[in-house]
Amino acid sequence: MKPIDFLQSTKVLQKPGTLSDSECGALPVWCDGKQCVSCWKPSIKERIKILFGGNVWLGVLSGKTQPPVFVAGKRVFGKTPLFARFRAFWIEVVEKLLHPDDELI
Repeated sequence: MKPIDFLQSTKVLQKPGTLSDSECGALPVWCDGKQCVSCWKPSIKERIKILFGGNVWLGVLSGKTQPPVFVAGKRVFGKTPLFARFRAFWIEVVEKLLHPDDELI
């Protein structure tokens, strides 16, 4: 499965410096300071395996502890209100104007 960006994402988590690009990549998330939610899209082959096998596996690259996690098969966000989308757009525009050389996160 590949992580995908989504409308509600608020930042992008970067890979740890100890991992290579082939081991780990950037992860778009929605974060409220208490939890981070990411969105993953299975390939066609993975969808077929899930359909007939019924299992989804979750791995956390930690090794010392298992933080609380969840996996959902349905959308976890309601539709973002128009005002919130409008506000987020203008915040992004202003940030880009103030810092044109910075990559938006």
